[in-house]
Amino acid sequence: MWPTGRIIAAFCLLKFSTAYPYFRDKIPNGHIVANPCDKSEIWFGVGHMQRYGNGELDVFGHDFQKLGMEWTKALCRMDSDGDGFTNGEELGDPNCDWVPGGSPLHSQGITHPGVCTYSTGHACAKPGFDLKCDGFQCAAKAGTKELEIMFSETDVPQQPKTYKCQAFALPIGKDYHLAAVTPNISNINHVHHMTCQIELRHTNAPHECTIGDRASCSDPLLVWTIGDLGVCFSNEQAAWRLGKTGYKYVMIETLYYNENLESGVFDASGLTLHYTESLRPNDLGAFYVGQVSLVYIPPGKRSFEVSGVCKGYCIGGELMEEEITIIGGQTQMRHRGKSGKIYIGRTDKTTDVIVEDDDYHYDDPKIHMFETPKTLEYGESLGVNCTYDTTGEYKTVLFGNDVNVNEMCSGYIYYYPKDGLNGYACVVVNNIDSCEMRKDTIAGCEWRNLYNESHPDTMKAMNNVTTKCVVGKCLPECQSVAEYYSKHPCYSGELRDYQLLYAMPSMQDVEMNARQLDFWLRLLSCDSCKENGNSAAMFHHVSGFILLVLACFFYCLACNNASIAVSLSYYVFI
Repeated sequence: MWPTGRIIAAFCLLKFSTAYPYFRDKIPNGHIVANPCDKSEIWFGVGHMQRYGNGELDVFGHDFQKLGMEWTKALCRMDSDGDGFTNGEELGDPNCDWVPGGSPLHSQGITHPGVCTYSTGHACAKPGFDLKCDGFQCAAKAGTKELEIMFSETDVPQQPKTYKCQAFALPIGKDYHLAAVTPNISNINHVHHMTCQIELRHTNAPHECTIGDRASCSDPLLVWTIGDLGVCFSNEQAAWRLGKTGYKYVMIETLYYNENLESGVFDASGLTLHYTESLRPNDLGAFYVGQVSLVYIPPGKRSFEVSGVCKGYCIGGELMEEEITIIGGQTQMRHRGKSGKIYIGRTDKTTDVIVEDDDYHYDDPKIHMFETPKTLEYGESLGVNCTYDTTGEYKTVLFGNDVNVNEMCSGYIYYYPKDGLNGYACVVVNNIDSCEMRKDTIAGCEWRNLYNESHPDTMKAMNNVTTKCVVGKCLPECQSVAEYYSKHPCYSGELRDYQLLYAMPSMQDVEMNARQLDFWLRLLSCDSCKENGNSAAMFHHVSGFILLVLACFFYCLACNNASIAVSLSYYVFI
């Protein structure tokens, strides 16, 4: 379901991500590479600048990638980190004879091939990048209370990817601000990332997540960037409010990777919340902006863009109680997302890009927190732009809810004061934003009259279409009717998409909804796009509509209205 009203956000709020552990099987002694900061510890993410992996590659990681992510003699003989030892010497394969599954020549004194180290294994004076040997540093954490929220022990299923969720209650005796978060990971080999979302309830044990789990969540709470040691809320002006008048529940969603389909694997990872009674001047808020039209993305495209803009009179006017300060944000797409950005349209006609993902990956989302906050002022707009790569697709990709099949284009901003905006979201249908949707007239059409079946104009349209058009065939007498309404502001363009996507699905009168569906199916049987030979556009409208019919079909079944469901099934399967 696309967001409406008070946005329900299935969103990454706190994230911890590790490297793909099976890559360690592709290098000798990959599971026992010492941490140059402390030789008693393991550096899990060999090839990455973060100890737990993922994120930015180090010099060895770049060499490994360039050579096909395989242990070759060429990679073995290189000295990636320039410390005077070949990669093979550091990893116990000085003669470059090792093959995956075999035993290295030796497994003692294994040092890091991507970090300049002495023969002792300790880091050089200039190891090549910040190793963060001092651990998690966060002044805001001092003097805080701690709450561990940990998964009850749960099995990791024998499948490549599994999402599991568990919700937890927060302390509610007083109001608190969240100062920091640190991870507690018990299974570094299978936990890929965790998200933490504001919840409305408590659950007793982890379970495989569903759309319903995410639908019960609301505002984003926080983010822990990939591979980092924790997240510190150092902004002295604002933080997330928990407790008595704040958030009372959170849900952890964990993605498990089990590429080798191992059995007997368990996990009990979680997070530690560091919170304080010393409140800052403001509470943080989250605001969603997204394009939710009946968008289709053609297959075989290396680059296809979609945008959505919440206009200045809306977010910078009707929704704005006072100017807001933005401290971070995140773009949201799915598996075909290639790049994305969130931008402010300034009143001087310039564009200020505030969030930009040049290399987007669905399984590795990034939250951007700004060193220098941005201000959104009265009259300014907020937009999102998404670019997709469908070169691996053989059929059109539609916007929708299925993570594996559909796409989306949206983003969040984090801002203060929370009460600076009187809404939680601005969704956009093509160029019609949330504020326009609340008006009686859109693009010259008094659209609410369309659902007043006794209104003269509505009666005339219904009569013209139902007497001259049938479902599935373009009758000669229907062509002129379809041509007329293809230019009518109430039945064409953006307003047509808005009606199909929002107005009709939100109807409480199921029988009226069925009549509206019948009307549109008849009218679309002679879509003017077909006359113009624009088969792609025709496919866009019809496919989007068939999906809507299916949704209404199941809705009718859920309402036990079998007769209407049967009628709808005729339209779906003709």
